[in-house]
Amino acid sequence: MFGVDLSQQAAETAKKNFGIDIHVGELEEIPFPPNTFDYINMSHVLEHVTSPVDTLRKVKELLKPDGVVYAEVPNYESFSRRLSKEYWFNLDTPRHLFMFSPQTLDQVFQESGLKVNRIETKIDNSSAWDNTYKLEEKLGRRVDSRPFVTGLGKAKILLSSILAKLNHFFKPSNGDFVCCWAKKE
Repeated sequence: MFGVDLSQQAAETAKKNFGIDIHVGELEEIPFPPNTFDYINMSHVLEHVTSPVDTLRKVKELLKPDGVVYAEVPNYESFSRRLSKEYWFNLDTPRHLFMFSPQTLDQVFQESGLKVNRIETKIDNSSAWDNTYKLEEKLGRRVDSRPFVTGLGKAKILLSSILAKLNHFFKPSNGDFVCCWAKKE
């Protein structure tokens, strides 16, 4: 198993705790020839890169024929984002450079030359964070306990979780995260 991360500290932690060798730097710099990997996992990566299409083109180059790439990104079209608005946890500016929907993620994969096999969304209610961000804005400072939830906030989180699950049941494309499996052909 091999990984890529920009953080030296993350690389050292992965090696120490999991025995995973991590290249510190950009994906384009990794020391592997084309057609090296059967599978590449890009969970919460594409929203951070300066050119998602170019990054996926490099992934395609690194995959063996019939190799698979999995990508997971926050879903800008999610029920949670519409509910939380500017307090949505996954906006995460300025670290998230791009936002995706199922349609735009599919488009990025197509532009890179990878064939999408499946796209779906999943629920991961993070509404405790919008409560925290609103409180911090009101106080003008960061709170010590994050996410911060009061008794009333817990009821709101439960209600938003139920609404998100119902929404996802009736409209499966509006979950919190977009998950995509694609193949090099």
